[in-house]
Amino acid sequence: MCHFITLIIHKNFVSELTEVMKDYRRLISTIDNASVADVLMTGEQQFLLSGKHCDCGTVLSFSQTKISDEDFSKDLTRLKRKGWSQSKLDRWLKDRLKTSNRVSGGSGPDSLSMWKDVVERLLNIEGINNVGILLHFYSGSVDDESFEVARKTFSVSHLEEVLADFPSDSVVTFIRNNPP
Repeated sequence: MCHFITLIIHKNFVSELTEVMKDYRRLISTIDNASVADVLMTGEQQFLLSGKHCDCGTVLSFSQTKISDEDFSKDLTRLKRKGWSQSKLDRWLKDRLKTSNRVSGGSGPDSLSMWKDVVERLLNIEGINNVGILLHFYSGSVDDESFEVARKTFSVSHLEEVLADFPSDSVVTFIRNNPP
């Protein structure tokens, strides 16, 4: 059905989360998915960030949707018929794969820089020591769907590399480098 991204922070910081997400035109709403609740720490709450809209096309799902050379087989056949040499075809394919698999900052509903900024801004708020993000492809209700959820924790110093290869079905928690 659809990808949805939820954010996990301590429930005492709802107003701060609301303010940060307003800058990205995202509305927050509390959800209580039992599968996710199993991996939350005391006081943490899960928040849906997209209102009634899904997050299909998110850059966070990019690592699961890479383009392969098979996706260009018709183009390659057509170019061969036009008389292109094998080396020219190889260069063309290499360029297309590189371009198609590049994470762009503005073509989808979000960008890696947006998520990086959200996490960093939240972690810069006094009292917030960790921020979790969950990406899941829901086939039912975000509140009721049952699925296996893992929890992975990373220092914020690894934020960019984790966002670029984001895992599904894991609460990916970023912690401050030096929590107070």
